[in-house]
Amino acid sequence: MGTGDAAGPTRGTVFRGALSLGAWRTRANPMLISGLAILIPLILIATFAPMVFAIDPLAIDAAAKLQPPSPSHLLGTDEYGRDVLSRIIIGARISLRVAFAATALTAVVGVLLGTLSGQYRWADAIIGRISDSLLIFPGFVLAIMILAAIGPAEINVACLSGCHPHPQDVGCEVKAAWRCDGHGRSALR
Repeated sequence: MGTGDAAGPTRGTVFRGALSLGAWRTRANPMLISGLAILIPLILIATFAPMVFAIDPLAIDAAAKLQPPSPSHLLGTDEYGRDVLSRIIIGARISLRVAFAATALTAVVGVLLGTLSGQYRWADAIIGRISDSLLIFPGFVLAIMILAAIGPAEINVACLSGCHPHPQDVGCEVKAAWRCDGHGRSALR
């Protein structure tokens, strides 16, 4: 079965076509390219640098405090003699873990609550009121208040960063799908 047969294109040609379309869309979006140019090296450095870079970020060396950049300390040292580059790399690892955890949590909670609110009107009313009440406080201020109460652990920061999932967006899509039968016709006759 080739691409010109009456049965239609084969699975491989459809997949290759989707890849070329995705590559074209990627080239056409300079914001995506610049974002990936920043994010991919950051992920690679945060992942593999601790295996290659042997300086302990917590090691205090009083004799080497406030040193300028040198071959032994590429970005110099801080007021306690700790290597600045190794501390930045460890901070990047923690920041990326928190960001990925918060994004995953937001996606899961938002899709679940949005699907629930799209299916049932009573759930839509309850979830809508809860979302509206969360929007009274700015998200950052709310997260700081809760972190002050429960403590600044990494898991707490990740959970609080993902506490505003905006399920209304998913709920609107679910409601639109229920009104349409998949062929552009209204299912509610």
